[in-house]
Amino acid sequence: MPAPQQAPPIPGVATGSVVEPTLRVTDYASRTLEHPSLRPVKQLKSLAIETIVRNFRIYEDINLLPAQDVEAITSALTTAIHTDDATLESTVRSIHSEPYWRRCCLDRWQSCHPMMRVSSWKQTYLENHTRDLLEAYDQHTVGEFTLKKQLSVLVHFVHAVEVRQLLSHLSPVTVTEALPNMSVLKVHYGVQRALRMDYNRMLFGMQMPDATAWAQVLKQTESLTMLDLSGNLVDDDMARFMSLGLKDNMTITHLDLSHNKIGNRGLRQLAKALGPNSVLTNLNLCDNQIHADGGRYLGRALKANQVLIHLNLRLNRLADGGGRMLFYGMHLNPACQLLSLDVSSNAMGLESAKAVAEFLQDDPPLHKLDLSGNFIEEEGAQCIQKSLTDNSNLWHMVLQKNHIPVSYTHLRAHETPEHLVCRLLLEKKKKKIKRKKACMR
Repeated sequence: MPAPQQAPPIPGVATGSVVEPTLRVTDYASRTLEHPSLRPVKQLKSLAIETIVRNFRIYEDINLLPAQDVEAITSALTTAIHTDDATLESTVRSIHSEPYWRRCCLDRWQSCHPMMRVSSWKQTYLENHTRDLLEAYDQHTVGEFTLKKQLSVLVHFVHAVEVRQLLSHLSPVTVTEALPNMSVLKVHYGVQRALRMDYNRMLFGMQMPDATAWAQVLKQTESLTMLDLSGNLVDDDMARFMSLGLKDNMTITHLDLSHNKIGNRGLRQLAKALGPNSVLTNLNLCDNQIHADGGRYLGRALKANQVLIHLNLRLNRLADGGGRMLFYGMHLNPACQLLSLDVSSNAMGLESAKAVAEFLQDDPPLHKLDLSGNFIEEEGAQCIQKSLTDNSNLWHMVLQKNHIPVSYTHLRAHETPEHLVCRLLLEKKKKKIKRKKACMR
């Protein structure tokens, strides 16, 4: 009789009587949860936030939602909003969250630092975006209508723009008309990158059509208050055109034309814009080509001017004749409101020092005067020192790098104790700041 066949071994069953399970409870739980019907259900709020993020453009304003929900939405949104005009427009319209705009700035520009003190990160982002649009503008690839449409999205948030290069020589009339709320504008006609063998002289400096357009801007603008056109190779002819618009301007209070090529002819026309109807309070003509005749034109203009507060004529060549006529014109104006004057490095000598002394004897409101880097000798310094005995307004004068055998600090005898303490505290603070910068380096 054949022996009965043994049944095949059962998986998981040992030869003994103990049975080991093949499926653990944890494995069972994980396998059952893989089924779609058994997964955890998301909260309705999370689903709504995901829907808003996916369809962000169709929503007009998300700021009606609770603050925590707005924060959840903005944290999930992309920061590369500048790549698409429609996305940028909807973001500008709907999002006012400062943490989101701060994240956009830090992700896009290396110059933005988390510890930067800004009044509004949204405004900072949109002003930097405007700068990038103008610097990258090419009339051969992007039409002027398209640029105006892009700028119209930013119109309510852009108040100050600094253009580091404007290779397209885009008309400033177009920019100011598209951004009517802009009050501060700095434009540099040049190239930021290193050119090496690609150098081209035509890439640098303002051209005559640009000067004509700026004259139109100065005549028409109703919001621009600060204009910086320094380092643009502006010559006499360009300055003459711009002064025509400056005569009728009633908004520009700060004008920077430093580091240009303006000479006596150009300054003669600019001086005419400093008449009784002028509103210009700050004028910077540092490092130009102004000589003695230019000082005479400025002195003539300052005989009637009552609004100019700060004037910088550093690094010119007024010489003795120009310096004397400049201070003589201010001396003849009892209503002169000048508070600070910088005429350093102008080759002025004894005659200019005597004119300075005559001007200071009347105790004008001038607070700061820089005469450093000139040819003033001991006789001129003595005249200035005598004029300071009855002067109560001037509290800071610089006479370094002249031909004076005594220290310039001897000319501070007119300081009141309060002004002396303030000056010493300021000098101590400046030294501390310099030490900190040196340590950081």
